[in-house]
Amino acid sequence: MRPLGILMLLAMGCAAQAPPPDARPAVPQEAQAGKPARRVIDTVWLELRVESVQDTASKLQAAVTNAEGYVADSQIRPTQHAARWTVRIPQERLEAFVAAAQQRGVVLSSRTSAEDVTEQFIDHEARQKAKRIEEARLLKLLEEQSGTLSDVLAVE
Repeated sequence: MRPLGILMLLAMGCAAQAPPPDARPAVPQEAQAGKPARRVIDTVWLELRVESVQDTASKLQAAVTNAEGYVADSQIRPTQHAARWTVRIPQERLEAFVAAAQQRGVVLSSRTSAEDVTEQFIDHEARQKAKRIEEARLLKLLEEQSGTLSDVLAVE
């Protein structure tokens, strides 16, 4: 008799869309007007009991590929019959992937959480935009001014 293994799976998906009303608190329509779509990272933790950690790992790898995701981290401990995986899956495929993963063994525990990262995303975009404007201004200055790059940067 082969010992049963434990597989811990952490799946994450990020969406640029309004969260479904039944999953997260509703935002009034007037508060949404003129604002960008919410960026939400959903995280699902699964703990599965499986017949074979190695077989399940190879099947999960195929499921990750089919979901157009990737394995961000994995740790397989064959002598302990255990594994941990962190996978990144596109939001629109996360639910189907999780359902498929749950079919690979007996679910011992599961947990889901959501994190709104809209503000971090907006901050990042603003910094990128500012850097592009600065680059364009410096390139224009270089074209218009005589002298070396260090002279132009010193004046700037």
